[in-house]
Amino acid sequence: MEANTEQLIQKLVVVLRRMARTARNNQWMGMSEEADQYSIDQFNRILERLKAVDTTGAHEVFAPLPAQSTWSSLGSACRDLIACYDTEGRAEGPGSDWNGLWTDARSGIWIDKKAFKCGMPPEMQEFGEFLKEKIGEWQRRTRAKPEER
Repeated sequence: MEANTEQLIQKLVVVLRRMARTARNNQWMGMSEEADQYSIDQFNRILERLKAVDTTGAHEVFAPLPAQSTWSSLGSACRDLIACYDTEGRAEGPGSDWNGLWTDARSGIWIDKKAFKCGMPPEMQEFGEFLKEKIGEWQRRTRAKPEER
């Protein structure tokens, strides 16, 4: 691939990361289960653009999202598509080169502070962004009168 195409793909991956983060936040905050049409259309446009510029065929296993997709489906689709273009090739789970963060529904979250010498993994950055975005809202709720909550 030429340099301009690689730059375009990396920019689209950044947008997909933000979309995945938004989908996860909306799911965590209990928004309506159905994703908004704009986000679904945006994912489908990014997928079409990748199909037009990427000659490797990595995207060929993905289909456009249906109109009634959930936030969970949108987030999963974004993360899966990102994985096709992830140049770092991170492994998951403890015991492998797991970059300091691993989650499991049965055992919780595993964090190794020493693994963050080279920076935070994207999952922790996403969680940090989520907290930064919501702290002001949570503070306003606690200051509000009980009848306004």
